[in-house]
Amino acid sequence: MLNIHSIRGNKPMKKKQIKYIGAVAAALLAAAPILATGVSAVQTPVYAATAAEQSSELEAKKQAYQQTIDDAQRALTQTGQTIDQYKADQESINTQLNADQLALPTTEGDARTQLEGKIVSEKDSLQRLQDQIDAATATQKTQQQNLQNAQNNLAGFEAGTQDALTGKAEKPDQELTGSASENAAYHDGFSTMMDYVSKDLLPQIKEMAENDFAAGTRESEEALTAKGADAVAIAYYNGYYDQLQGTKDGTDDATAKKPLKDLTGATETYARFYKRAWHGVSDPTQFDNTAYDTALSDLVTKGEPQTDSDLKDQGYSQLALDNYHAGYQAAEADYEKGTADGSAAYNSGQPNTVLPTTPYNKGFNDGYNAAKTADVYGAVNGRAQGLGDGYSLKEHADNAGKTQAYKDAYSAAYAQAYATAEAARQGEFDAATGKAYGMADGYSLKDHADNSGKSQVYQNAYDSAYTPARQAAIEAENKAGATAGESDAMAGRAEKSDAQLDDHSSYYIKAYHDAYAANKGGSVTPPVTYPAPEFDYVSGFVQNPTINQGSTFDPNAGISAWTDSSKTTSIPAADWTVTGSVDANKPGTYALTYTIRNSYGQTATLTRTITVTAGTTTGVKFSDTDRVIYVQANSADQYSYDANTGKFTKNDTLASLAMASGWKTGRQAITVDGVTYYQVGANGWLNGINVTTARMVEAAGIVSVTNGVGTKTVNNAVDGQSVKTLANETAWKYFAYANGYYLVANNEWVKADDVRTVAVAAQGTFKAGNNGAALYDEAGNAAGRTLAVNTAWKVTGLKYIDGQAYYQVATHLYVKATAGTQVYTTGNQPVQLYNRDGNAIGSVLGARTSWKVNSVYVHQGRLYYQVATNQFVRIY
Repeated sequence: MLNIHSIRGNKPMKKKQIKYIGAVAAALLAAAPILATGVSAVQTPVYAATAAEQSSELEAKKQAYQQTIDDAQRALTQTGQTIDQYKADQESINTQLNADQLALPTTEGDARTQLEGKIVSEKDSLQRLQDQIDAATATQKTQQQNLQNAQNNLAGFEAGTQDALTGKAEKPDQELTGSASENAAYHDGFSTMMDYVSKDLLPQIKEMAENDFAAGTRESEEALTAKGADAVAIAYYNGYYDQLQGTKDGTDDATAKKPLKDLTGATETYARFYKRAWHGVSDPTQFDNTAYDTALSDLVTKGEPQTDSDLKDQGYSQLALDNYHAGYQAAEADYEKGTADGSAAYNSGQPNTVLPTTPYNKGFNDGYNAAKTADVYGAVNGRAQGLGDGYSLKEHADNAGKTQAYKDAYSAAYAQAYATAEAARQGEFDAATGKAYGMADGYSLKDHADNSGKSQVYQNAYDSAYTPARQAAIEAENKAGATAGESDAMAGRAEKSDAQLDDHSSYYIKAYHDAYAANKGGSVTPPVTYPAPEFDYVSGFVQNPTINQGSTFDPNAGISAWTDSSKTTSIPAADWTVTGSVDANKPGTYALTYTIRNSYGQTATLTRTITVTAGTTTGVKFSDTDRVIYVQANSADQYSYDANTGKFTKNDTLASLAMASGWKTGRQAITVDGVTYYQVGANGWLNGINVTTARMVEAAGIVSVTNGVGTKTVNNAVDGQSVKTLANETAWKYFAYANGYYLVANNEWVKADDVRTVAVAAQGTFKAGNNGAALYDEAGNAAGRTLAVNTAWKVTGLKYIDGQAYYQVATHLYVKATAGTQVYTTGNQPVQLYNRDGNAIGSVLGARTSWKVNSVYVHQGRLYYQVATNQFVRIY
């Protein structure tokens, strides 16, 4: 670090070291417009100390905060993986359970008893897994809050260091909006930064530069470095010297009547003070240094220019106003260049050592940090994709065109997930194979196989399957042998010899002989006759009815089923098998076949013919159609048709349909009053006034009428009739777009040619994609310009043009939302989250946190950013 004794001889200094510029630096810059020497985009900025020169204490504390975040994230990830494994186990058991339940009706005897027990066990396992998932999910919510708290604490610490770094006063707790721990982290960051901010170094550097300038000598960077100067001291020495040299050269040239010289290659500080001095001598009545400098300061500190009204209130003349605007325009150009250079510096792996005290440097900082934020999401996305591909046992992705952070995160996650999935796959294979061979050997009554050399998973699966399978086979052989022996004995047939039974097992043969001996000489048991199930019908039941078109038909009405003729045990309708269907809204002949089965396996069948005839007295005209209709009202009620009265009435038992939702319709009805209805369900119809055949896209925003004579609204986006007139220059909220029209009210559309869309306020940072991002004007016309690849831009507005979302990134200039990525950053307060239905959920985004925007979502006239699965931020 810079030691003043080593540079200035024996003059003492109160503090020996400085690592970053803080309150004193900001105070000096406010007192005199000193700028450190600028650097080109391909150099590492030297305006501040490098990362290696930062305080070890500051770095240690930041690492501690980051470690807390990493630990919380690791715990959250592990819990998520545990939940995923539980769900995978559930899916596997569910698959087996479904197969067992399908096999149950055709399984009989002891095998059925065993299968029923297995099904009960599988259901118990599913419940235990669900309990484990519920417990892990509760833990996951707590871990998510812990992670959010840790992130907030780091943000508070960095906010404190930034305030100290830029010369701001330390905020009291009542001005801080975070939690107690976040506020404590802020004060920790502020005090840590202030501990090593020198209060005497910069004035002495200034004095040193003034003395060297007066003597006509200038220290080289190498000489200063050799004397112990750090990057900050060198930057400020050069800045002070360039100010003095630029002022002198500009004054000398103007006094000698020389033109303003070419300043290409000059430092920012030198060029600025040269021009100030030259104008001050050559045309003092045409240049106002103070106004020009104020504009530069406003861009850095406020981010926007002052209004002419405010400046005039401060006593600004027209000359001062002109110079203020010229200065702000120049500052914006420097800021944009800095933004591009900062983004490029991050993407090329350079460190950020720039303090945001000039327009260029502020832009450099903003561009660098925006690129860094976007890259953080690259790492998150890379890890997520790597885990997905690895667990799916896919090949490693090429990842060409991805950031290095994405590639590194992807590769690390992929290797871990692939190894886990491969081990699980092998374990599943061994378990399935062992179980299959165990069951096969057991049911075949083979001896237990020698499984040495097999995996432990295989051996365990074999053992658990072999014993019950062998026992079931023995029981089946005993039962079959006993049945055969009893049958032969009761029928008076000769007892078979062992040789005759040689193709059976020893268990079968023994059971046969035991049963034959026990029943020898007995009488023949008569065959068993099993009862058949029966249908029954209510009085007046019509087996083959004729019904009117549009009437209600219940295929099970009037029918009951019983296990036998005693009709004491019913067979519920849910257990009937009914083939065929009836469309009561379409004339024709329909066949229905009913089949019932009792516990003895006996069946009975009923066949019916239903005839639907076209109505002749209601006056309603039905016709087939094949189209998709869209709801053009906030919600559309459903109606039902009564064939007896020929009327459509609102059916409150059917759900209302949402705006812009599309529905396939195959039937159309026109009443005697000329009202059109479209069928969207079994007996659900929509009134034609509430729908349009034009394809609708949900959109939201404001349109302003531009037609000088106003514009008329119409009741449909296709051949609509006039409803009312909207006056010129009036603004209206819209909810959807279709066929060149905007929906501004229920069933009211305004023509897009007669209005212009107005951007609503939005915020965030847009990063152009790998092909850059084309710019468009207010109407969606190509502006002939393109944002550079991967550059970051501040978003100030959002609007829909022809049903597509656009971000505003400059005055009258927009980019398509799909042309890059968007990062949303919260302010000083937490932000409420909503679900897809627009309902607030029990979660918020923490203050001063950044989130990748997955998409722009529109629902019921409101705009949202999607930041997670079914989690949205409302922006309008």
